[in-house]
Amino acid sequence: MQRIYPALCVTLLIVLLHACSSSSGLDPEKFTGFNSESYKISDSGIVHTVNTEGYWENGEVIAQFDCPDSQFFPPIAINDWNKVKAVSGRLPTYIETLNGTSIHMYNTKYKPKVKALEISLPKLAYFYGGNNDGEYQVNDRTGKLIKKPLLVVVIQMVQSAKDTLIGFRYLSGGCGGSVMHDFRLLNEDEIAKAILEYNADMRLKKTKKGFNKNNGRC
Repeated sequence: MQRIYPALCVTLLIVLLHACSSSSGLDPEKFTGFNSESYKISDSGIVHTVNTEGYWENGEVIAQFDCPDSQFFPPIAINDWNKVKAVSGRLPTYIETLNGTSIHMYNTKYKPKVKALEISLPKLAYFYGGNNDGEYQVNDRTGKLIKKPLLVVVIQMVQSAKDTLIGFRYLSGGCGGSVMHDFRLLNEDEIAKAILEYNADMRLKKTKKGFNKNNGRC
């Protein structure tokens, strides 16, 4: 998948709220997951914020994007994946796209219709559209070497006129999104197995990293 940076990643807007800052409902204490440059609320009421609308500049709905460096979404401990904040059964508010609960907001009054799916979130899933640093595995059914999917936490699912769109968080931090056919949502048995395999893989990588560090000629 091509690495694309939507407005969420890089587009900064300065919104003047001087007249309505006291009644806007913005609570700086609730803006979790931000770095020091993500927002500033001064005595004059000026708020530096970001455009989190899920549309490209031409008005098309953003279907695929990749923001592994987004500071809105810190790393996730795999055993705590089901504690990740998410919005279920409705479209998120603007504030929820700022505090790490969701990724994109949709102004359906003026732009293409998008609706939320009636599904409980978060979900643990395998994502087959990422580059995953070129890692491969053997397909259990065919025996062929295939690209290894990434284990991700789904925090947003919406329906556009063309497809079901999924927004997710990387376990290593950051976020991304793609269309439904790039994912496989896991059931309870698959989740338990996936967590065991993920933890084993992390231990192996840690061991290899330590070995190479102590054996510089490897």
